[in-house]
Amino acid sequence: IIIFNKIIDNNSNFGKAYFNLYPLLIKNHDTTKALMCLEKAVSCSPQKTYYQIFLKILLEYSDKNIEYKKKFDTNAGLSNHNKALLDSWNYIKSKKTDKTKMISSTNNVLQLAKKYSKKNGLILEFGVRFGTSIRQLANIFSSHIHGFDSFGGLPESWHNIPQNFYSTFGKIPSTPKNVTLHAGLFNQSLPKFLNNHKDVIRFVNIDCDIYSSTKTVLNLLSKQIVPGTIILFDEYFGNEHWRKDEFKAFQESVKKYNWSYEYIAFSVQTKQVLIKII
Repeated sequence: IIIFNKIIDNNSNFGKAYFNLYPLLIKNHDTTKALMCLEKAVSCSPQKTYYQIFLKILLEYSDKNIEYKKKFDTNAGLSNHNKALLDSWNYIKSKKTDKTKMISSTNNVLQLAKKYSKKNGLILEFGVRFGTSIRQLANIFSSHIHGFDSFGGLPESWHNIPQNFYSTFGKIPSTPKNVTLHAGLFNQSLPKFLNNHKDVIRFVNIDCDIYSSTKTVLNLLSKQIVPGTIILFDEYFGNEHWRKDEFKAFQESVKKYNWSYEYIAFSVQTKQVLIKII
C-alpha cells in the first residue's frame, strides 16, 4: 500500500497503480475505499475494458451496481479473457453467500485459512516452485508443512503454455525449518508420503494449474479430506479455460466422493478460492 501510494504521489494519473492498489483496500466486506480507488483506475485508463469489468464485479459484490448493471450484458467485442472473467464472476455470484469474503492477496487468504481450519491435521501444498507461498504458510501456521513439486515445471502442456513451463530446473527453494519438501511427480511422491501419514487434511493449497495433476491430488487425498478440511485453489477461475482445469477436477471429485462444501472466500484478482468441506 505504501509503495503504490508513493507511485500515485509521483503520477496521479497512473491507472495501473490504482488498479493494483484497490484490492489491498478491501477490509472484510467494506469496499468503500477500494471502489474509489478502482473508479480512479477506470477514469485514468478508460480504454482498459479489463479495469471496467473489475469495477462491475466490485460494484455488484458491494450491492452498488447501478452504474454498471447493463454495461456488460453482452459479451460482443470482448476478449476471451474478459469473457472468462465475467463468466467466472457470474458463477461465484450464484454460489456465494453473505458471509463469502472477497480477498485481496495470497497472504490474506492464508490468514483466513488458518482462522477457519481445524486445530489438527496435515498441512500440504502442491505446486511449490520458488517457495513463495509455502514460506508464507510457514510463517502463519506453526505446524509442520509438507510441499510437493517436481521442480521441473508443468508435466504436460496447459492450453497454450508448454510442458515444463514454470520449471526451477531442479533447483529446490530454501524454506523454514517447519517445512519439508518432496520432489517428484505427485503420482509418485504423494502415495509414498501417505503410506506414513494417515491424519486427516487440515489445510491443502492446490496450485497445480492443470486438470490432471489436480485430479491426481484430490483422488489420492480423498479418504483424508473430511468435514472441516480447508482447500485453497490457486487457479480455480478467471482463466480463459477455467472450467476445464482445477474447477473441473474439484467438481468431479465433489460428485465422486459426495463432498458438501461452501465458498469461504474468492479473489478475481488472484483467481483463488478458499473452500471448506462441510
